[in-house]
Amino acid sequence: MKKVTVIKKYCAQILDEHAYLEPLSSLLISLLDGDEVNPQKRNEIWKKTPFDQDNYKEQACDAIFHYAEAILADNKLTEDEWMSLRVLKMYLKIDEDDFIRYHKEEAIKNLLQAQLKRLYADGYIEKEEGIMASEMQGLFGLSATIYGEFEDEIFNEAIENGADFIDLIKHR
Repeated sequence: MKKVTVIKKYCAQILDEHAYLEPLSSLLISLLDGDEVNPQKRNEIWKKTPFDQDNYKEQACDAIFHYAEAILADNKLTEDEWMSLRVLKMYLKIDEDDFIRYHKEEAIKNLLQAQLKRLYADGYIEKEEGIMASEMQGLFGLSATIYGEFEDEIFNEAIENGADFIDLIKHR
């Protein structure tokens, strides 16, 4: 139930800030109603609204980025927020490889590096923060190599800014 409350809050926010074409707009609006995420409602919307799957997928990837930016804006990431992002991704039927297929690498890099900067800002990574950071790798279907490149840049910057190497590496 908490995840649905979180989804409603952030879907309302991204719908206020961004315009989406059909059927994505209707899908996001449908999440504002009721107390559960309803795949049957999604399927009904898809059936009655003709759409180009490639355009839909690309725009749905953008909506997921907008949602992720909204939940990360307060520099805190709760488990409910994180799980709500996973639920949204499943509801919109976005697979990890869709982010790469629709050329979202730069957006992924920017989002991940912004979050990693926040995590590394205090010079220490708590266990929960480390878990959440690694969850981002899976969410966007990044290989360990690519994720490592994104992380290394921010990790090295944190070290240069005086962070303790041992504290950062413990939960990296």
